Amino acid sequence: MITKNTAGGTLSAGFISKLQSTANNPRIRFVHNGTSYDEYVISVSQIHRNGTLSTGTTIVKLSNADQSWNNFVDTVATELGKTASVSLYFEGDTEYMPLVTGIVNRVVYNDPNITIYISDRFATMLEFPLGSGQSPKDYYTAGPYNTADLIWDILTTMGGLDSTASSANTDIDYDKWLLLKNALASSSVKARFTGHSIQSALRSIAAQYDADIWVDNAGKFNFMISNMVLVFNTMSTSDFISLDLEVTKEGMINDYSVYFDFDIANDAFLSTPYTLENASSIAAYGRKAVTVEDRTCWHTTSESARQAVSYAGNYGLPRKWFIVTAPFYHLRAQIGDYIRITEAHKGISAEAALIKEITIDLNRGITIIKAVN
Repeated sequence: MITKNTAGGTLSAGFISKLQSTANNPRIRFVHNGTSYDEYVISVSQIHRNGTLSTGTTIVKLSNADQSWNNFVDTVATELGKTASVSLYFEGDTEYMPLVTGIVNRVVYNDPNITIYISDRFATMLEFPLGSGQSPKDYYTAGPYNTADLIWDILTTMGGLDSTASSANTDIDYDKWLLLKNALASSSVKARFTGHSIQSALRSIAAQYDADIWVDNAGKFNFMISNMVLVFNTMSTSDFISLDLEVTKEGMINDYSVYFDFDIANDAFLSTPYTLENASSIAAYGRKAVTVEDRTCWHTTSESARQAVSYAGNYGLPRKWFIVTAPFYHLRAQIGDYIRITEAHKGISAEAALIKEITIDLNRGITIIKAVN
């Protein structure tokens, strides 16, 4: 849940109450390079984030009717790359709730307005290549690694992010990372990257555990795996504007195998895969098989492969997706939170669903939450 203000402190009960009341109209705060320009904001595009490290762009349109931004033309080249953020506040308050933190990557003058494009502040770093075909990035001669330790090294040593091993870390939510490490205590992996971007490497690692990695509203890396349940938000009919429901076999797995103990010299796995089959699911829905034979990042022990199977291979039933359109106050929810949904008309009673995507539409005053049961 988004519980922190822009100063890192806890959002007050009074602020949360104002969010929950339709009688209050939150204002938008836009900050560029440490200076706020709230009075110039005309509109902010949708803000979207998901658990697969997709980096989007937030577009802020500002008024230049009084020509206050004219001098920006001469300095715009030096302004690119500066930090920018969008937050919510209420008139008369000094408390702000961050929605997106990033860097300026493009500026367009379209009189009488100016449009500033904010990209994720880690977008460039995520494109950085790990090794190459000629000179691979080696994580196998000195391994094996706990999966979370491997992720940490990729982000800090290769990505150049803050390596402070405490909650004071400015780039990584250290507390969430520590929970991930504890959850994956049995993991034992090695890796070899031959030019993979940091983004593709992290996606590949996360996919083995059906884990989520994303950059949150305050601009920090976050992590989520299924037994890291920290927050439950209860939502019933009165809490949302609309609720759409989709049931699909997409993403369902009832026959899951993971190879381990890879021999680089011979380009072969030395052991048979660890396999989990759900016989009742196969009988009911047909076999939905997935085999992981990853030569980029691989497990070194059967116990590590078993842990991966236990996370990503436990979906023997069709997946149930909830698409919830809610008022402003559910901006407090974030990826990795669980919500309990009740909607009597659809026969839904306190069903738990994990938030995978969030879209914030400030112009319409709504949040669209996509969660899976």
